[in-house]
Amino acid sequence: MKEIVDEIIQAEKRMEKRLAEAREKASEIRQNTEKEATEIIEKARQEAQENITRSVEDAREQARRTREERLNSADSQTEEIFHKKKKVIDEIIDTIVQLIIRTNYAEKGS
Repeated sequence: MKEIVDEIIQAEKRMEKRLAEAREKASEIRQNTEKEATEIIEKARQEAQENITRSVEDAREQARRTREERLNSADSQTEEIFHKKKKVIDEIIDTIVQLIIRTNYAEKGS
């Protein structure tokens, strides 16, 4: 009978030892899993930040190019209008000069 009781006690000790080992192993697994999850979240956060930064830089560059294109277009249109109206502007200037000359001549002649 004592042998049976000793065997039961030994079996309980082995079970307690196995339970302790299982708990320790579960704790290690949980810690490793939490560490991996934290690393994955941090990596995702960094990638998201990089994507946002890249998107902002791309948007700034696009805005700069668009502004430059519009300024160049406006300059071209202004130059084109000036060249189209150059003859008219020259005629107006000639007329004004002639009026000034006549006015000065008339005043000196009086």
